[in-house]
Amino acid sequence: MVVQVSTSSTNPTTSNSDGSKDTIVSRDGTFWGVSYDKVDTHVTAEGFNDVTSYYKNGACVVRQINNPAGGFTLTTYDAAGAWLLAFNQNADGSYDGKHNTAGDFWGVSYASYDRAVNAKGVVVSDTYYDTCGDVLVKKTYTKVGSTVEMFDSSGQRTLVYNQNADGSHSEQHFLPGSFWGIGYASVTWKDSASDFNYENDYFDASGHEVAQQIYKTCGGFVVTTYDVSGSAAIVFNQNADGSYDGKHFVAGTHNGLDYAAYDRAFDKTGVHVADTYFGANNNILLKETFSASGATTSVDTYAADGSHDVWSATSGTFWGLSYTSRESLYDAKGFNYDIKLLDASRHVIAEKSNFCDGGWEVQLYANGGSTPTSTLYQNAWTGAGYEAVKPITNSAIADQQAYFYDASGAIQTLVSTEKGVGVRVDNYSGGVQANSQRFSANESAPLGASNQIDFFALDASKTTLAFHEDASNAFATLTLTQGHETLSFALLGQYSAGQFGLAADGHGGSLLTFTKTPALTLAA
Repeated sequence: MVVQVSTSSTNPTTSNSDGSKDTIVSRDGTFWGVSYDKVDTHVTAEGFNDVTSYYKNGACVVRQINNPAGGFTLTTYDAAGAWLLAFNQNADGSYDGKHNTAGDFWGVSYASYDRAVNAKGVVVSDTYYDTCGDVLVKKTYTKVGSTVEMFDSSGQRTLVYNQNADGSHSEQHFLPGSFWGIGYASVTWKDSASDFNYENDYFDASGHEVAQQIYKTCGGFVVTTYDVSGSAAIVFNQNADGSYDGKHFVAGTHNGLDYAAYDRAFDKTGVHVADTYFGANNNILLKETFSASGATTSVDTYAADGSHDVWSATSGTFWGLSYTSRESLYDAKGFNYDIKLLDASRHVIAEKSNFCDGGWEVQLYANGGSTPTSTLYQNAWTGAGYEAVKPITNSAIADQQAYFYDASGAIQTLVSTEKGVGVRVDNYSGGVQANSQRFSANESAPLGASNQIDFFALDASKTTLAFHEDASNAFATLTLTQGHETLSFALLGQYSAGQFGLAADGHGGSLLTFTKTPALTLAA
C-alpha cells in the first residue's frame, strides 16, 4: 500500500471521557487507492489503536478497525457515504473482500459479492448478496472441486451443486415432489463426467433419505425405498431386457420357514419366475424357480453355514438310468460335493459323490432300493482310470465283481469274489484278456501255484496294502487302495501280515506276493 502524507497542518489530540484519545491530523494522501485530506486515529484507554478513519472534504472515505487479537476490517466509501469495499484481514492470514458491485452469477442478479481467500492465498469461496445483504448464491472451492449453493428470499437453500475434479457432478434441488408414491422435500441428481445420470436420491424435510434410484450403464435401474428408521423397505431391480424383481423387507413364513425379507422376480413378459427368501442377516434361506405355467422347477435350500441343497425338475439319463429330477448339494465354499438323481417318486436311482481332489464315486440303485447295485470310483490324477463294483447274481464263480478301467474307459482288471472270498483275477490289455489267475483255498499257496497275483490296473506307486486277520483265525482280509478305489477280498486260512507284499509288476501294475514263512528282520 502507498500512503502519501502532507504535513500542512496538525490538530491536537482530544482526550475522551472513557480514557480513549483521538488524534486528528489534516494531511493529504491516499490509502487503499482512496484520496483523503484528514486522518482520525482513535486509541483506547489501554493504548491500542482500534480505529483509524480517513476523510475527504469532511466525509469518511476509508475506515480501518483493528482487532486486538490480530487482523483488521477495512471499509471504503463513495462520496455519498455508500460503502464500496469491506475488506476483512484475519489474524491467521486469511482474508475476504466484499465488493459493492452489481453483476450476474448462475443466472442470478446480485448487488454485491464477497471473495474469501485462505492464508496461502487460495480462493476458498465467493458469496453473492442482494440489495438487503441477504445471501443469494455461494460458491465454495475445495481441492477436489467446488460447491454452489443458491438461496431464496427467506434464506432457504433451493439448490446445492457439487462439481468434482474428475468432471462428475451432482445437484440437489430443494423442491418438494413425489417419487414412487413417496413425498420428498429435496432430490439430488448425480451425473458422471460424461453427463450420465447414474443416481438420484430423495430426502424428506429433515434430510433423511426416503428413496434412491441408481441407473445401470447397460440399461435398467435399481430403486430403493426407506422407512422412517432409514432401513430399506423395498429394493426394485429393473433389467435392461425388461425383466425385474422386487425385494420386500417384510417378515413372514413360507412352508414353515420364517423369513425377514423376500424377493419376487419376473421375466420381461411379466411371468413370475422366482421367489427368494432371506434371513435377518440378509442371508438366503430358500430360492424357488417356476415355469411359465407356474410349476416349481427348482428349490434351493440354504443352511446357516452357507451350504445349500438344490432340487431341480431336470430330467435326463445317467449311466443308462433315466431320472426325472436331481438334487445337488454344495458346501459353504460352493463345492458341489454330491448329486442325487431321482425318479418320479423322488427315490434315489443314482448318486455321485465328488471328492475335493477331483475324483468321484457313483452308486447306482434299482427299483427305489437302498442298497446300490453298482459302485464306481474315479481317481483324480492324470491318466487315472476308475473302478466299478457290481454284485453278480446267478454266477457259478462269484457273487461280486470289481471292474477297473483305464482313463480311456477300457477294462484293465476284473476281480471276482464269492461271498467275499477271492476267486479270480482277470487282466486285459487293449480290451483283450491277457491272463486269468485263480486264488486257492490252500494255505500254503493262497495266491495260486506261483503265490503271485498280478493287478494290471493298480499302480504300485499309488497303491497301499492292508492286512486284517479275523478274530476266528479262519480267514484274512487283504485291502488294496489306490486313491478312491478300494479292493477287498478274503483268503481262507490263518496268515500274518508279514507274509504278504506288494511290488511293481514291471508294466505299470502291482504284483501281490505270498511267502509261506515271512522273512525275519534282524536287529542292527
